[in-house]
Parts: sequence; C-alpha cells; structure tokens
Amino acid sequence: MGDTLYRKETPVTPLPGFKPAKSMVYAGVFPVAADEFDTLAAAMDRLTINDASVSVKRENSNALGAGFRCGFLGLLHMVRGGVGGEVVGHVVGDVVGDVVGMWWGCGGDV
Repeated sequence: MGDTLYRKETPVTPLPGFKPAKSMVYAGVFPVAADEFDTLAAAMDRLTINDASVSVKRENSNALGAGFRCGFLGLLHMVRGGVGGEVVGHVVGDVVGDVVGMWWGCGGDV
C-alpha cells in the first residue's frame, strides 16, 4: 500500500483493482479521565496519518464516555503498530465486548 501525491486541482483516479484495507479487529479506546479526551483525539489523528489502514470513528459510551472505535488489520497490528505507538497515558480499551485497562507509551505493557 502506498500514497499518491497529486495537485489539488487535478485529482487522479485510483488504479484498477485497488481496494481500501478492510479492518478485521475492532477496539473501543476511551480516556480514563474525561479531560484527557483532547490528548487522545490528537493521538488518533497521528495514528491515522501514520497508518492509512486504520479506521477511526468517534464513539460515545454510557459507561465510558467519549472515545473512539478503531479498526485494525489484525490483533498484532492493533497492539504493536496501532494504538500502542501513538497513545501515551492511561486509556480503557473495549475489545470484542471485554473491557480491559491499558497503559501504552513510555515503555509500558499492554
């Protein structure tokens, strides 16, 4: 997968047969404290800039508050190359119905 550079006034058509990456693993990512949402949002922006195969949508949970629903190519992609590389701080992750506490960044473990 690569990026295509073009002038804004003259967009290009995608190559025949190109299909966007399809997410296979989804996770909800929520800040532990509501005042950390902006920091998490900035991390999600960096994540989508660095990895075009990740899908990110804003989500609200009655229990966890404002957060994001992220789609990844696989479980390893989520842990090693995905959120773990961008988020520094405490977040709560909701993966396939299980709620787990996570601490990523600065050498922390999942």
